Amino acid sequence: MAPRRRLEAELRWLPELEPRRATELLERLRADLRYQPELLEGVPGLARANLAAHFCHSVAASAALEPLLAVQAALSPEALADRPGAARRRAGMPPVDRQALPLSLGGLREARGAAAARALQGADDQAGLVAHLATRFRTQPPACRGLLEDLVRRFTRRAEPELDRLEAEAERLLERLRPGGDRDEPLDRLAVCLRGWDRPAQLLDETRGLDEDRSRRLFRLVRGTAVDLANDDSDYAAALRLTELAKGMFKELPEASRLIEEDYKAVRRLHAEAEMPSFVKGFSRFPRRRFRVGRDSHRQYPPREVHRGGADCDRQ
Repeated sequence: MAPRRRLEAELRWLPELEPRRATELLERLRADLRYQPELLEGVPGLARANLAAHFCHSVAASAALEPLLAVQAALSPEALADRPGAARRRAGMPPVDRQALPLSLGGLREARGAAAARALQGADDQAGLVAHLATRFRTQPPACRGLLEDLVRRFTRRAEPELDRLEAEAERLLERLRPGGDRDEPLDRLAVCLRGWDRPAQLLDETRGLDEDRSRRLFRLVRGTAVDLANDDSDYAAALRLTELAKGMFKELPEASRLIEEDYKAVRRLHAEAEMPSFVKGFSRFPRRRFRVGRDSHRQYPPREVHRGGADCDRQ
């Protein structure tokens, strides 16, 4: 066998396990082809990753994605070189060729990415699973996060048509909020629409201090509509509900995290003031102060004020 092929085969084996333990595992796998999480117990490092990848690829076991991603932090290139190296020393074979290692690792990563993608297809709620995995493992060191990033990229690429549909639906519902009339029904539908939005890409980009482009665009549209509802229509109830939706859906965006909390506090206070009985407003203990809903950063317009119950609101 050529040295590179041999190294790839060694990296896909169970190098940390004694031969007897490895044989026992293989016999159990042959006897039962289903996902067996108990087989992962006590299996370390590269052997654990290879076993989890086997379940991902062979039986599309989405439950094996979590242990596969969890072990990535322990699989640095140096650690991977040591695993087959120890087995080679025991067998009296030459050490691992460090120059051949990057190519072999590249093949291993491709195989892991394909296995993870296959397992994801077996999940009932793919978006929810990827969001969970991104939340849990996004703080792994960048050098160990390649498999997670590859999984999110594959999911986002496959979900592109659905994201296009959701974005168009959200824009249509937001447009319905602008004229007068009943706003409860479009707000209810918008809440359902936003629950299907793509959070995994937001979560990963947050670790880099970035705003995921598509989510940033939709956040600005949602926020701009909330500003208009408060400033132009004095509909603080609808503005508050829309701001709450944005707060829950886009909190991973750095731009949103800077703006949304301030918006939420301002609109909530305006809503509370507007809900007071008229005879109480004149004796309100609220100090006369300016309530601000920050200016939407993607649009330019002059500050405007709306007077209601002794409170005013402008865009900054």
